[in-house]
Amino acid sequence: QDGDSVVKGQQLATFDPYFQKIIAETSGAVTYFDLIEGQTLETIYDDATGITSRIVLSDNQLNSLKPSIKILSTDGQVKVLSDGSPATYSLLAGSHINFGDGEETQSGDVLSHIHVEDLI
Repeated sequence: QDGDSVVKGQQLATFDPYFQKIIAETSGAVTYFDLIEGQTLETIYDDATGITSRIVLSDNQLNSLKPSIKILSTDGQVKVLSDGSPATYSLLAGSHINFGDGEETQSGDVLSHIHVEDLI
């Protein structure tokens, strides 16, 4: 966290060259925007593992849908980041979403990830 003390040798960050990640910059409730099941979102449940995967199908540039995640405060307003911008994160086709609509997130959580090869 900003302002925390560190000690020599302490790991501050990690890097995964195979994934591009979107990290929450604030805590709050995750809200889906323009993520519509069957159009811009596919939810897959794996019976063997019990894991649910949420994948952005398309960024639908032709029909003006802009899949994104917003982080809301307890009063339902989009949170504002320290730089004055809204806590809104655009998602590309192929992005895997790590939080369900309405779930709580903390600053530093990975909201979404996409394989780097899908960006090429």
